Amino acid sequence: MGEKPIRDFDGIGFALVRSTVATLMPSTTTREMMMMAPTMAPDPSTFRPVLPLRSLVNTVAEESCPGFCGKIPSKDSNVSFCGACPWGSRVETGPYCSPCNNPIEAYAWLYLLLVALTPLLFHCYHVRRSVQMFKKHAVLAEFAEHLCIFLECAIAATAALLVFEPHGSLQLYGCRANRIKQWYTWMHNPTVRFAKTIPCAHEVVYPLQSLPIVYLTFCLVNTIVLRSILYAVYVRKHRPARSYYASLFTLPLLGVLHILASGVIYHIFPYLIAIYSLVGQVGQFASLKPISRADLWEKLYKVPREVAHLLTMMGLFAFSIVAICVRGGADWVSTLHLYGTN
Repeated sequence: MGEKPIRDFDGIGFALVRSTVATLMPSTTTREMMMMAPTMAPDPSTFRPVLPLRSLVNTVAEESCPGFCGKIPSKDSNVSFCGACPWGSRVETGPYCSPCNNPIEAYAWLYLLLVALTPLLFHCYHVRRSVQMFKKHAVLAEFAEHLCIFLECAIAATAALLVFEPHGSLQLYGCRANRIKQWYTWMHNPTVRFAKTIPCAHEVVYPLQSLPIVYLTFCLVNTIVLRSILYAVYVRKHRPARSYYASLFTLPLLGVLHILASGVIYHIFPYLIAIYSLVGQVGQFASLKPISRADLWEKLYKVPREVAHLLTMMGLFAFSIVAICVRGGADWVSTLHLYGTN
């Protein structure tokens, strides 16, 4: 009957055999290789092994790793593979992960200050709304709750700074945030051969993502402990605990907002604060319904709460201007440094 010709192979099987043989022996045709297979071994000089996916990551990215991946130096062996850098480190120069041990820049401090002030402002707003809804007004109870809110946020901010590097100090070390995608590393995991995804998600902008979460957690604990004692001892006698419950709901929502939108907020928060402060001042003036300019000032300065609100809006506007100037100055310094090195 004779040998069955190669053309009678199934189409898919023939393509697989042909591609495999061509990979192993590129200098020999497929038909010749199959005819010589029973009597001839492949030439070792033409053999090209197919590397596994894990080895491919280390050989293809010999000088650098894809995406936000980095290499961790091993003490026992010279071999290291690309992967997620440990917490508190990232790839700066070269393929290896390096710790974030530089003091954070002024703009990052302003962002963290905004994170610290946000729960404080929301809690004070809840207290103000609760006082307006409840007709019986107790000035001492309102002042005591505002003082308690300030203590909650101050203790939480101090504790959060002491937890991070350097431990036990109010200084803070970290890595600079340059791009928005650095805040969302889980969306940029590299894929090898369209088959394997290397998990390289880690905090590239350390500690600008983790520190606010720790701070909000401390705020929640302080609110539960300190505010509960205050309401049980004094404030509950004068008005309901609506502001207390509103604060408990606000803190987790701020945490979710930070996780989802912190990268965008970090780059545009000065402009958001400037717009918010201007709109707040205009809304305050409109709510007083003044007849003239003299009537506006008279209505404004007779109520201490209105004066505090106006000073808060003016302070936020000044804060936004300072943040814009600091960010602009940092960008100019980076540009001059770039041109100077080139």
